[in-house]
Amino acid sequence: MLEDPRLDVNDELRTAKILSSSLIDVSNAAVASLPSEKTLDSSEPSAATRLYVAAEQRGGGQHVLEAARLAERSLLSACDHARAFGQLIRTEKRPATALITVARGGLEAAGRSLWLTDALDVETHLHRIISMLNADLRYDVGVPDALESRTTGELVDAAERRDFYSAELTRMGLPRSKKPELSAMVQNLVAETSQLFDKKRLYSVYSGIAHGQLGGLNAFLVPAEGPSAPRLKAPLPVVTAASLQLITAIRVTADQYITWLGGPGATRPRLIDAMKRVAANTADLPMVAFANDPPETRRAGEFT
Repeated sequence: MLEDPRLDVNDELRTAKILSSSLIDVSNAAVASLPSEKTLDSSEPSAATRLYVAAEQRGGGQHVLEAARLAERSLLSACDHARAFGQLIRTEKRPATALITVARGGLEAAGRSLWLTDALDVETHLHRIISMLNADLRYDVGVPDALESRTTGELVDAAERRDFYSAELTRMGLPRSKKPELSAMVQNLVAETSQLFDKKRLYSVYSGIAHGQLGGLNAFLVPAEGPSAPRLKAPLPVVTAASLQLITAIRVTADQYITWLGGPGATRPRLIDAMKRVAANTADLPMVAFANDPPETRRAGEFT
């Protein structure tokens, strides 16, 4: 798979360029499509609005607002990762392990956003967001200036904040905080995306690379010729699979966030147009860009 005799150098360069531009196009369109106060649909309350009203009756409306901010920032992070991945695959010598680590970070960020905007009842949603906010407080208690509120600019004491979240759960009659599992968030994202590739196995490879595990590193090892040292290289099928996975993850996560916050009538013309361009541009990728020759119905251009 690393040295495919069918692969022409020009095919590889063209494929990398198409995938790169598609990743950047979709990421930029997703960010540009995020709802603002001026674009929110007021004709029918959104899921976020309904959650806020129900939570406010319990004195917990602020936590729904925190969930919205965190979901948006996680999506922005996923788009940043996708753009960085798109830029890296166009380099002459693709940095294999760094490349896959960036892809993994993008999936994790998208998974967090998707997990926070699931269709949930108010109790489950409040428990979920407070548990996540509590788990994110991993700073040393002895560092008084470890955190700063982006809203007020004031310093935040992590220990006091943890106590606050614990008291909030008790006050609202919710269970104790449960640390969210990042792997479960990614699996949730995988379940929502198309089945073009074996994404569970691919994410396992991502994790192996990120943790420096031999099994993951071996997937990118190119044997040395003569006395030279071996090198690592990301083969084109892996680059293709990761690119299409990131594109789909961005689209699914942005779609859900926009609907969750903006309501069923929320529009996203820039994202829709970008996905149409991606479908058209990737429809004729060379077959060697894939690990196996997929049937026509499973080609990359099927994003609609």
